[in-house]
Amino acid sequence: MKPIEILKELIKFRSLTPSDDGAFNYVSMLLADFSEDRFELNGVTNAIFTKRLGLGPHLCFAGHIDVVPPGEGWASDPFMPVEADGFLYGRGAQDMKSGIAAAICALAAARDFKGTLSLLLTSDEEGDGIYGT
Repeated sequence: MKPIEILKELIKFRSLTPSDDGAFNYVSMLLADFSEDRFELNGVTNAIFTKRLGLGPHLCFAGHIDVVPPGEGWASDPFMPVEADGFLYGRGAQDMKSGIAAAICALAAARDFKGTLSLLLTSDEEGDGIYGT
């Protein structure tokens, strides 16, 4: 999959802090050859997806899947991606579901890395961040 396709799917998750709304299950499907550990505490989910390719360094991408409530003024459903004028609109498109989509693609495509790759995600960055980032 391409990052834009993954991003469009991630936008559809109503992942209002501290809910991931199933987004972690989607990431798990995309990184099926990575091991996964999830930790849930007080409604917050943290997940780490890991793949060891060698004895070298550990490269970890980190991010959050949660978004703040969309507020007023949207011309369309904020949880349905819309392409217009060369831009993609939707809740979390800039912060930070696009970064997660790019990280997933980079991790899935890695072949020659001689260490460990991982993706660390939380559902509580936009909130208090007590049990997440």
